[in-house]
Amino acid sequence: MSMRALHNAAMQGDVADIRRLVASGVDVNALLDGGQTALHTAAFRGEVGAIMELVKLGANIKAKSKKQGYTALHMAVGEGHLVAAKTLVLLSADIEAKAAEGGHTPLHVAADKGNVKMLKTLVELSADIEAKSDDKGYMPLHFAADKGHAEAVQTLVQLGADIESRAAFRVTPLLAAVGAGRVEALKTLLQLGASVAVHTATGETPLGASVRLGFQEVSQVLRQAHFEQTGEMPAEPPVGGGGTVTAAKPKKQKPNDPCACGSGKKAKKCCAGA
Repeated sequence: MSMRALHNAAMQGDVADIRRLVASGVDVNALLDGGQTALHTAAFRGEVGAIMELVKLGANIKAKSKKQGYTALHMAVGEGHLVAAKTLVLLSADIEAKAAEGGHTPLHVAADKGNVKMLKTLVELSADIEAKSDDKGYMPLHFAADKGHAEAVQTLVQLGADIESRAAFRVTPLLAAVGAGRVEALKTLLQLGASVAVHTATGETPLGASVRLGFQEVSQVLRQAHFEQTGEMPAEPPVGGGGTVTAAKPKKQKPNDPCACGSGKKAKKCCAGA
């Protein structure tokens, strides 16, 4: 009962009650049935005073919840509590801590939520903008693109994220946006200079993926972008049996064509000139 009382005090931001309960012998790091500490609870609710008091009284700032393996910082970021997140980092929370589920850092969580202010704050506090998740090897920009957060995509690129970064299976942020059917995020990436001359590890192009998945508007955007980037309309990917897309037979590459490796550079300045 006293353990639950501590969590209730943390939830309500009742610093005096937190102090009283811990002084009476309640374990400051006791876990609720959900597997989170009072510090997790305070962070989830954005109770800055409670966060500071709990850490002062010995709360483990690195503790991870049992369900997702989130730290208190993950909790604050996920709920959009900017001041609480900044406070935790200033109190020495690990800004690169990886959740047990997927290996996501707090910056991944902010990108997944599309929280632009949180992204800016975490990067200012030295969060790694190219951190890779453990599941798909996604970087924060991939998460923003995959969820269709166009403003977050623009913000991350402006903050220095590599627009052509490769996750597992050589997926770029543009390919992530295409795979999820995110038209606005795709348009933003293209406006920021993302190349359509990329492909996955299996050779699938962005247009091939969009046709296979039935994303007609995405396909149209990609056709137009291909024309703008190359001066030619793309070859339509043939659809094989079962709805799968087979890669089109590659054309002979000209010196000024985008390099087939997907770097976005002209062939003569990339692999062809090597």
